[in-house]
Amino acid sequence: MRGLVSAPEGGHLMGLSHASHGWRRWIGAELTAAFAIRLALVLPLAVAMPAGGGRLSVTQHAGQTTQAGTVASQAAERLNVLLLGIDQRPGQNPDRTRTDTMIVMTFDPETHTAGMLSIPRDLYVSLPGRGRGRINTAHVYGGPAYAMRTVAGNFDLPIQHYVRVNFNALTTLVDLVGGIDVEVDQDIDDQTYPDNTNGYDPFVISAGRHHMDGATVLKYARTRHGSSDFYRMRRQQQIIIALRDRVLSTDVLTTLLQNAPQILDTLKDSISTDLSLPEIIQLILFAKDLPEEKVNRVVVGETAVRRWTTRQGAQVLVPIPGRLHELAAQLYTLPMVAKAGVDGHGGPP
Repeated sequence: MRGLVSAPEGGHLMGLSHASHGWRRWIGAELTAAFAIRLALVLPLAVAMPAGGGRLSVTQHAGQTTQAGTVASQAAERLNVLLLGIDQRPGQNPDRTRTDTMIVMTFDPETHTAGMLSIPRDLYVSLPGRGRGRINTAHVYGGPAYAMRTVAGNFDLPIQHYVRVNFNALTTLVDLVGGIDVEVDQDIDDQTYPDNTNGYDPFVISAGRHHMDGATVLKYARTRHGSSDFYRMRRQQQIIIALRDRVLSTDVLTTLLQNAPQILDTLKDSISTDLSLPEIIQLILFAKDLPEEKVNRVVVGETAVRRWTTRQGAQVLVPIPGRLHELAAQLYTLPMVAKAGVDGHGGPP
């Protein structure tokens, strides 16, 4: 993981002048350098993203359009980040792991809104230069860069940056903030939840509001027993919102700021990103005052795919033509209060 204030490869640390005008307006003159660094240190917890160095800037990917209209034309004022949750086991090279979670996170400073697009790991898509396969294998073939390229190509959606976390990062983050409050909408009884030794570690939880520690949150985010992967993705979005809300409470934020160096040292092997320091500062200023109702939550759900079994016997989800592009456009739609559904807009699961 690159250091917070180290220069990017081949030159000086990218300044704010390289970002779009829409993002620069979020950086106030009153923000001193020392305070900016402190904010950057706590960003991993404030928006459920890590701090890191990098040289990618906010750019428009010209010419990318969708059947639902021109999406990429708005990219100059947006920042799209691919969140990769990897299934990394002890001693395993993180660049050779499959993704357990893929979420496109978008931030729009012009409308002061954000969004999340969750992608099922069994989605059967075009892998650049390799034919077709499950989208969760893209990271195995080329790390974050190839995963970004795969998502961008199949959704016709510009992806400027990535954040990669393993299971340890999630459990550590949740425990550092003292746990999070989550509303469980249905009983879960997963007697075959896997442990780390090819055995089982049953997960049982009742419907209702629960205060969860890191280990419980990980199980809640990963379990698929008794429900579809689509509801699993909604639970993951729910966790991101709950974690952000917990971090931004005054007492937790103060404690995190005081212990930021130790926190980052603990997480250095569990989180990586190509976001630059200025972009991290921009994101924390943007996220800290963003209400939940301004976060658009989209899922690639049942109405966007059809189930299919490959000749090798693998059960996959094949996108219905045009639906991935429609969902990409929906991600850019201003959030609205809508009843939860199987697919598209929706509130907490």
